[in-house]
Amino acid sequence: MRFFSLLLAVLVLTGAEAYAATKRPEIAMRWYTETGEQGLSNTQAFPVKIGRRTKMLKSPPVVTETDILGANFTPLANGTYRATLTLSRAAGVALSLATRANQGRDLVVLYNNRPLYVAKIDTVIEDGVFVVPQGIFPPMKALMEEMVTYNRRTRKLDE
Repeated sequence: MRFFSLLLAVLVLTGAEAYAATKRPEIAMRWYTETGEQGLSNTQAFPVKIGRRTKMLKSPPVVTETDILGANFTPLANGTYRATLTLSRAAGVALSLATRANQGRDLVVLYNNRPLYVAKIDTVIEDGVFVVPQGIFPPMKALMEEMVTYNRRTRKLDE
């Protein structure tokens, strides 16, 4: 009887770990381009306050958190991390097209609907690798690592 109780406990714990491993991490990380077009509807663009300015960002996002297939982090002196993110092939193409078409505008990365990184688009990103130079805090890093693991496990190799 004791053996069966132990076996049942092991099976329950293993099932709970398997469920936790397939649960989608609660993170929203989206790349948007700034739009200069006037008169767009709420489904085509939305305002985001960045510092003292409000920018209109084109919807839908160019890249989302589900497109991140790799992440390397470098610790910085200020306690945050630099993140080098490898995107899926489809997201890399989308980012290349967006950076080619939006030269001189801003590319804005939102993390859980808050601005994480803003960069003026002055080059075409063609390699599917995107760098967030700073501002990744340890809890964010952990969630991003979980998201990469989840994405690799749940998606096809690459569209």
